[in-house]
Order: sequence, then structure tokens, then C-alpha cells
Amino acid sequence: SNKFSITTPSGKFFLKCQSDKGSPNTFFRETKIADFLKLKGVNVPRIIKLKNGEYGCSLYGRHWILFEFIFGKHFTGIGDELQSASEEFAKLTKVLENYTEQEPKKNNQLFIDDLQTLLDLANQSNTIKNYVSKNLHEHYDFVSNALSKSYNDRNQITKKWSFMHTEFHPMNLLMHDEKVLAILDFEDINWSPILESLGFNAYKLIREMMTNPEVRKHEIISSSLINCWISGWRKSFPKSNWGPEDLGKGARYRVLCIIRLILNNSLKLGNTEYLYDLEKQIYSLYEIEKIFWKK
Repeated sequence: SNKFSITTPSGKFFLKCQSDKGSPNTFFRETKIADFLKLKGVNVPRIIKLKNGEYGCSLYGRHWILFEFIFGKHFTGIGDELQSASEEFAKLTKVLENYTEQEPKKNNQLFIDDLQTLLDLANQSNTIKNYVSKNLHEHYDFVSNALSKSYNDRNQITKKWSFMHTEFHPMNLLMHDEKVLAILDFEDINWSPILESLGFNAYKLIREMMTNPEVRKHEIISSSLINCWISGWRKSFPKSNWGPEDLGKGARYRVLCIIRLILNNSLKLGNTEYLYDLEKQIYSLYEIEKIFWKK
């Protein structure tokens, strides 16, 4: 989808559009979720309805939705931002327990069964070598070992499902005074394993914070950030007994699913569009080991 900031005499707005080649039901699903969340008191942008009461329209070969514009800065992790983000993510997940769909949109990319075969093919592929600065075989054993662990952890990771915001990352959080002002992008709310989303979203936010060398140095030897994330989660789910390593299993599983998607698209379908992201995802596995498992 494409997103635009627009200003009119009546105010400033956020316009989102997508080619009408995609399903209108899929695109406008976001408006239903946003409206549901707004009514439940979740910090989300208000949808500007058309005069006929509709939440959006299809014109000029595109689908359109208009949101109120919210002034804020994206998440960086300063001060109490992580605590606020974790509490809001937990509240959002709690509210989504009451959200229903006749045919829930399932995250159908959570698949690793054939990843070992794809890794073996990739290890011999000249195409893959062009996209990984080090030859893939230098990472092969580490990635294969991570995959073996995820095979063993899969039952735990996929045991509990719910509607989850699967991309609760820095660019989808608007902050003000170290508090979450608004959560964005409800197209990323899917029926997914709770532990996978909880761990992966924690990783995305903590990784952003660890771009600060001092924060990174401290977090490598402690677990303060991941424990902060867990404490915020437990305010809405006090009976949750998941710890850092459990969330690490969820994060690792999600990254392996992304690697599998990239390799399948390039090696089986001939689509190299996402190969640029392969090396980053491999290094994500190394980072997850550092963040969630303290030696």
C-alpha cells in the first residue's frame, strides 16, 4: 500500500491507498479492526468516514482510506518508551481476544518444514552468494542449528493462538513524552501464535534501542530490556509465565519463517525481489541469541 500525508483547509490527514487489483475486503478489513479498537479505547487513529457513512472508497483504480493525522515521533526507546510500548501491546492483545471474524486472516507464512532442504540448495547457489557478503556456508551450521531447535520448540510456540499485531515495530508506533500516542497498520493484525508475535515484536523494538552503543553494551550482559517488555505484558496477562528464553524461541521461529519465505521465493519461484533481506535475517538470528539467551 501507499501512504500520504495531506493538508486541506479543514486539517491534516493520513491517506492510505492500494491498487484495486487486490481484494477490497482485505484492504477495508483494516477499517473494521481500527473502528473496533477505537471503540474499545485503544490508542489508534480515527478513520474519517465518507458522507454516506462508508469507511473508504474505490476510485481511479485504487482503494482509499483516510485517517486523522496524529503528530508524534516514531519509537526510539528513550526513557520509558519500551515500558509504555509493552503495556500497550498487551492491552491491544487483550482487547483483540474479543475481536472475531468469520474467516480469520491467518498468518500463512509461518512455515519451516522445508527450510532445511532450501538451506541445502542455497548453500550451493551462485545466486544466493551474490546477496550474502560472506558465503552462506559460513552461516550454514548456525542457521541449521537454530532450525533444529525451532523444530523441537514448535509445539510450544504454536500452542496458543490469538489475533495479534504481527508488526509492532518502531515505525508502527507514534510516541509522545515517552508514551504510546498511537498504534498504526492494522492490516498486520492476523490470527497468529501468541508467543511468536510476543517474542518477535520484543526483538524488533529492543534491536532499535540497541543501535545505541551504550544500550547494546549493557543489554548484552543483562536482561533489563526484555524483562521490561515482559513486565508490561504481565500487567494485562498476570498468569503468563513466559520468560526471556521462551520469547526468544518465538522470535527465532518467526525469523526462520522469513528466511524460508525468501529462499522459497528465489530458489523455487525464481523471484529474487527479497534476497536483499536475507543477510539481515541471518544476522537477526545471531542477535536473538544475544538478547534472549545470556551465556
